[in-house]
Order: sequence, then structure tokens, then C-alpha cells
Amino acid sequence: MPPPRATDNSSLVDWGGYWLLAGLVVLFALSFATLPSSFLSESCRSVVWAFVFGTSVGLSEIVSRYRDEPLRAVGTPFGLIYVFVNGMLAVFALFVITRYPEKFGFTAGQPVPAFLSALLAGFGSMAVMRTRLMVLKGADNKDISIGPDLVIKTLLQMVDQYVDRDRAAKRLRIVTANLGNLKILAVKLRSFRAVADYLLASLFAFQNLDEERKKQLQDIFSEYDNKPQVPDDIKYLAMGFVFLTVVGEKQFADLLNKAVEGIANLRSPVAPPLLAPPVLPPPVPPVVPPLPPPHH
Repeated sequence: MPPPRATDNSSLVDWGGYWLLAGLVVLFALSFATLPSSFLSESCRSVVWAFVFGTSVGLSEIVSRYRDEPLRAVGTPFGLIYVFVNGMLAVFALFVITRYPEKFGFTAGQPVPAFLSALLAGFGSMAVMRTRLMVLKGADNKDISIGPDLVIKTLLQMVDQYVDRDRAAKRLRIVTANLGNLKILAVKLRSFRAVADYLLASLFAFQNLDEERKKQLQDIFSEYDNKPQVPDDIKYLAMGFVFLTVVGEKQFADLLNKAVEGIANLRSPVAPPLLAPPVLPPPVPPVVPPLPPPHH
């Protein structure tokens, strides 16, 4: 009986995220029907600016969490959902500002500056949503926020979970596809530590890689090098993930290919053979004159 085939549900997860995003867009459009008609006619530019400022806040949060390919993380359905929700919150914050301008330092009865109100709504909405009305201690002695911060924190955790799953599957395929080059380096350099040092030296090609990141890589490699019970294949798999985070998807395979090509040029040159000593002719024995015959 053949073994059951594994099913790939990644496409279902992606389609589910896109359907959820489409539902949020429809909900956002329908919510404008509940707003006064004068709000859109008088604050059209402010709405666009506030939405842009709000989405930029969400975009920066996602980008800061995924260092290897931040834009790919944003392009996932749940990354787009988080960015879009930030834009929605900014637009609703703009409506509150225009509805109650005196609460935000503007003169009542006077037109609210379009750009200033959009700036305040776009960046101030997330500050409001990050507030905590109170903090309680849970059964496990962890802090539990009560207030708008709980909503944003829960949403961000959900986005992190789905985005990280999607990114993990792609990263695993990339590393395993290029694991052969790491093994080639292992054969030529003959130790995990030597391969790690060689790849760490290649990081000097980066002009803006901070020293803290380099130290983290050195610590990770040293930790694995000091674990002789861990199989070498697992060590090189971990090495691949670490370097993928630094160099990104597009450059990862090319970097390993260049490393394999360049290892031959970096090997110590073979010393020339020593010259053979000159061949000397065999010594000539001395000529001894014959003895005279004896006299009788």
C-alpha cells in the first residue's frame, strides 16, 4: 500500500486571507454610508492623506519584523490586512477630529487644516490604539492589557502567525535547495568552523551590515560548533537559515555559488617541489701500482 501523499494547504490559507481582505475593503466602503455626506465632500484630500499615513505606520511595523524580505512579508494577504486596518483606523480618527475639532486644539466652527488633521489622524490613531486603560496580572503572572491595545496586539499576533508560516515554508524550500553548496564547502574546508569563518569573512562585502548583527552570527555559529552531538547536516541547515536572513532570497543562491567558485582561489597555493640534489659521478678508486715480483 503506497504511503499517503501530503497535501499542500498553503494555497487555501492564501485564498482565505485574500477573501478576508476583500471583506474588510467592502466593510470599509460600506462604513462611509454611515458618515455625514459633508465629511467626504469637504475632507476628500484629508481622507486620502490620513489613509496613506495610517498604512505607512502598519507597513513600518511589518517591515521591522521580517529582515530577509520585508516587502514580501507585507505582500502576503495577512500583511496587507494589517496595513489596511491601520489605514481604516486613521480615516475614522480623521472623522473624529473633524467632528470634534475643539478637543484636538482646533477652533470650533473653523475649517480644520486638511494636511495637519490628516497627519494627526494617521500617526495619532495608532498612539491611541496603543493605550492601556489598565493592566491585570494573569494566572501565569503575565500582564493582560485592558483597552484598545489588546485589539491591536491580538491583530498583530494573528498577522505574525500567518505571515511567519508563509515565510517559513518558502525559506525552508530555498535553504534545502541550496544545501548542496554548503556541503561542497564542508568537503573542501573540512570543518563546520572553517565554513562558518569563510562565510563570515564574505560578509565584509556588505558596507552597512552593523557589528551587532555580525556578532550575533558569530555567537550562533560558535554555539553550534560547540555541540558535537548535533549532526553536521542540521548544523549546515541552521547556517543556511542564518545567512538567508542576512542576504535575502534573491542573493542567497548567488552568494553560495560564488562562495563555491571562489574557494579554489582562496586555498593556500601548493608549494613548488624541492629541486633534486645534483647527481654526482661515482668516485674513482685510486690507481695502485703493481708490486714488483719477488727476488729469488
